[in-house]
Amino acid sequence: MLPAELMKRPVWLVGMLCVLALIAAGLYHYVLAKPLLQVAALNRSLQSERVQIAGAGPFERLDRQIAQTGERIGKLQRRLSLNSDARDADAIVPYVVGALDSVSYQHGVALKSVIPLSPQKVMRFEEIPFDITIAGDYRAVYQWLQDAEQALQPMTVKHFTIDSAAPRGVTMKLRVVSYRMPEIKG
Repeated sequence: MLPAELMKRPVWLVGMLCVLALIAAGLYHYVLAKPLLQVAALNRSLQSERVQIAGAGPFERLDRQIAQTGERIGKLQRRLSLNSDARDADAIVPYVVGALDSVSYQHGVALKSVIPLSPQKVMRFEEIPFDITIAGDYRAVYQWLQDAEQALQPMTVKHFTIDSAAPRGVTMKLRVVSYRMPEIKG
């Protein structure tokens, strides 16, 4: 009687069920198995961190916070020194000229001059100014200004002037300054 019942049902239905079972197994194996293992590993890691934090005394937590704050202060100090380890103002000049030359080349803008001026003390900071002159197409000069600010971060444009040089060209003169903590000697 069993073979008769099987014969009544379409063979394609059984074939489709087998194909669906194979697709489900492949989906689990190739798509879901690895992410599920990663989630389980992350949960174990999270649990161990929670146990470690809960077991840590108040002084250990404070030490960890102090170390994290020290790292953040170090990052901010590196940004204030023009992303350069050199603390001498004379060592910053080649960095600035190189960065401006690279940005000028990218935009087809002529870098006419970069004149480093003497550093000045402004409140607690040392201001390092540069007078820069560039020439080129207005759009290229505008794009150059945006990219130069990104390349020389945290420098800022203190003031600028734009003069028409040719039918499609302009000349821009600007003063760019950087503020950094003065060198601590001792």
